[in-house]
Amino acid sequence: MSRVVKEHTLARLRAVLSEIARLESAEFPRADCRKGLELIKRQFTDRIALIEGLTPQNNPDVIQAACGEALQQIFLHLPLLGFFLRSTNVRNAFELHDPLYRLAKELIGPGVRLVLSSEWEFSPFTYKSLVELPDFVLIGMPASESGNGLVLPLAGHELGHAVWAKHRLAEHFQSPLVEAIVGEIKRRWEEYKTHFPHVNEDALLDLEGQSTWAPTFKLALSQLEETFCDFIGVRIFFDAYLHAFAYLLVPGLANRSPDYPSMRVRAQNVTKAAQRFGTQAPTDYVSWFCEQLLPSRNARSEFLCSLADKVLEQLVDQLLDKSASIAEGANIPQRDDTEIRSIVEAFRLVTPASEVKSLASIATAGWVALHDQDIWKDRPDIEKRKLEVLNELVLKNVEVLEIEALLHENT
Repeated sequence: MSRVVKEHTLARLRAVLSEIARLESAEFPRADCRKGLELIKRQFTDRIALIEGLTPQNNPDVIQAACGEALQQIFLHLPLLGFFLRSTNVRNAFELHDPLYRLAKELIGPGVRLVLSSEWEFSPFTYKSLVELPDFVLIGMPASESGNGLVLPLAGHELGHAVWAKHRLAEHFQSPLVEAIVGEIKRRWEEYKTHFPHVNEDALLDLEGQSTWAPTFKLALSQLEETFCDFIGVRIFFDAYLHAFAYLLVPGLANRSPDYPSMRVRAQNVTKAAQRFGTQAPTDYVSWFCEQLLPSRNARSEFLCSLADKVLEQLVDQLLDKSASIAEGANIPQRDDTEIRSIVEAFRLVTPASEVKSLASIATAGWVALHDQDIWKDRPDIEKRKLEVLNELVLKNVEVLEIEALLHENT
């Protein structure tokens, strides 16, 4: 049996290595993609060497364990290989890679590696906590929108996850989170007792008490991270983030994930962040999003989720403070209304602007122009292709921004 397990495992590992070899011949938009492949390839060559070194004299349990771990690595890394492959697809807006990389370096550090790709899920996402790919930030955009420069601000949210990890904010918020949960339980003590009648108030911080609200801690921590990432997105891209968020997600799905705040709560929070960071949301922004229901669960689960929702509400200001201080420390530019207006005027002439300093200004100008009903009123041939033309202008202006940045570095 051990011989068969070993042979099958080696065959699977070699098949993955063969796929990596094919990927290595692709033309990647950034060298970071090739470095990622190199690190994954090393994982599989090491696994093959380890399993090839096992002999019938080894304990069968050891062989089974090694082969099981190798199988786990295949499950983990095959989606990553697909991600790297899709980063080469022409549906991606390659113009965004270098400017976003510069932004990532400011927020996360000079050693960061960035890969942008398309995904067959209609929501931007990032892979988190990849031990095998240290310093990598992998951002996937919906395939149908991955070439749309107007949704560029949503990458700010995904960068936020890397910022959250870099600054160890899960640890930073642990004590305030526990304090808020316990305080909320005490305020709703009679309700809590209906679900956990065996726990006394003075035992809430004991092992037995903690076990009752551990699910709330997990949910609340996830909601805190997602909210922080929204705030980072707003701080980087200002109202452009709100418009990109609404473009992709309004009105929201009927059911929500308890790992996220409801869509209306997220809308309320980004509205608050916009005010904090010097811009405004549309006056009726929150109403664009529908009320969401939790998936049908038992009363205890609903109670624990409601605790998490309340705790997030209490810690929102702390999240705003932290996102503001991190952005300030990374020298992220403030909103520049003068620059935005000059870009909009260039777009009115159907041309990119020159001497732009901020990626956020380009994205914001794109949304300002999109909402300007008169921008091309005398050009019906362009007006009927407004979204398409604006996307092209945004991407071309991002390209000009990068060229001018390179020229400035070399002078």
